[in-house]
Amino acid sequence: MRSAPGNGSGSAMNKLVRLLGLALLIAMALIPPWQTVYSLNGQKQSLSAGYHPLWSPPPAEVDVPEGAADPAHRVNVVRLGIQLLAVLGLMNGSLYLLAKREP
Repeated sequence: MRSAPGNGSGSAMNKLVRLLGLALLIAMALIPPWQTVYSLNGQKQSLSAGYHPLWSPPPAEVDVPEGAADPAHRVNVVRLGIQLLAVLGLMNGSLYLLAKREP
């Protein structure tokens, strides 16, 4: 059922999509994916360490292979960037479809 022109429901939907997208972007930035990076036989290796808040990184105890040296936790910037771009794409696609739907 289409709304009558001029009542602002399309604008309300745009605001809702933008607010939900912004909330999701902020949540993803505050609770990013982490990885454990270590050295094994002279080569850098990494393991996923899950999602943890920035203020509470993964615990220091990690399951790294025997003989691994220098384990460290880091934010997986590549995965986080892909996630942020995907949400931005979905948000802009939704806004485009909403704008196209309006008369």
